[in-house]
Amino acid sequence: MSDSVTEVSSKSWGARLMESIKGVLVGLALFVAAFPVLFMNEGCAVKTYRDLSSLGNEVISVDSLKVDPANNLKPVHMSGTAKTDEVLTDSAFNYSANAIHLDRSVEMFQWIESKSQKTQKKLGGGEETVTTYDYKTGWSSSAVDSSSFKQPQGHQNPGAMPYEAMRISAQSVVLGAFRLIPGQISGIGGAEAVNFTAAEIAKLPPDIRAKAKPSGEWLFLGANSQSPQVGDVRVSLKVVKSPKDISIIAVQNGDTFQPYRGKEGTNQLLTEMGTIDAAGMIQSAQDANVMRTWIVRFVGLVMMYMGLMMVFKPLVTVADVVPAVGGLLKIGLGLFSGIVAFALSLITIAIAWIYYRPVLAIILLALAGGAIAYGIMQSRKKKAAAAATT
Repeated sequence: MSDSVTEVSSKSWGARLMESIKGVLVGLALFVAAFPVLFMNEGCAVKTYRDLSSLGNEVISVDSLKVDPANNLKPVHMSGTAKTDEVLTDSAFNYSANAIHLDRSVEMFQWIESKSQKTQKKLGGGEETVTTYDYKTGWSSSAVDSSSFKQPQGHQNPGAMPYEAMRISAQSVVLGAFRLIPGQISGIGGAEAVNFTAAEIAKLPPDIRAKAKPSGEWLFLGANSQSPQVGDVRVSLKVVKSPKDISIIAVQNGDTFQPYRGKEGTNQLLTEMGTIDAAGMIQSAQDANVMRTWIVRFVGLVMMYMGLMMVFKPLVTVADVVPAVGGLLKIGLGLFSGIVAFALSLITIAIAWIYYRPVLAIILLALAGGAIAYGIMQSRKKKAAAAATT
């Protein structure tokens, strides 16, 4: 079920210019903020790498079935079976299980609004925007506020979710002779979906049981799971059953654990599913550190690029008096902003690495210099080509 509404709006050149000028401040803020984001990210990456390397050199593998006082306050690695005697209960659905975690996911069938825009520039610097609001029904894990729709009439949603998503975790989980701490318990995965058999449905409260129908891993609450209506709900329960085989690296503290705090000041508390040796766990943590570092680098680069584009937007808006000229200038400034953002990102990363790792810093500075030189050469070529045509 879907429909759409179209709206046409116009904006004068003056209004666009004022809007772009206001955006300069936001652009400057983004541009400036990118530098500390990139710099601190490199520091965090190096500190984490060094502490993980130190942990790998210091950790010793021990038997999870025996608490050895000689290892107290030392980093240890162990593999074994994590288990609990606790029975976790979702009282709303009368479901109980001996488990480490019990998760409830809830989705409601609702109207969902999506928006698409097509903007056309006009001679004189104004622009016309055609906005299409599409309405279709679908499953959502959160309540969708239909009162904020462009056209709420005929697309009303229920006000709130009848049930909330939640996680219940065991408070006491042991690994052999050791007690796990919350940070380790939360890292235990391997959830399995609850199969709503006839016996499980019979345990449901009467008001839920009357409209409950199994649908794959979901429990559908409505008239017809093949043709859901707005307001229908589906619920999924997943459990991390006890016991589970895990491997951990942490500092032994009596018969429990605490995070390893390295010389660089980072805290390391490693938990993985299955039987993994210490070297494998350290390598996985190093790989995750590299991935996080590259993600933040990309975010910093985008922040810098978007900031520059917002700073230059008033120039594009002025040139948009003749749309073709504005379009060409936007492309040129986009290329220029990309080169500058890339070069400044490399320089920022290199400056950070000068403090932490001088050799790699020199390589990065060389790459940045090459990018800047390329940008200058391209700019000169364009100027020369423009001069030749006049």
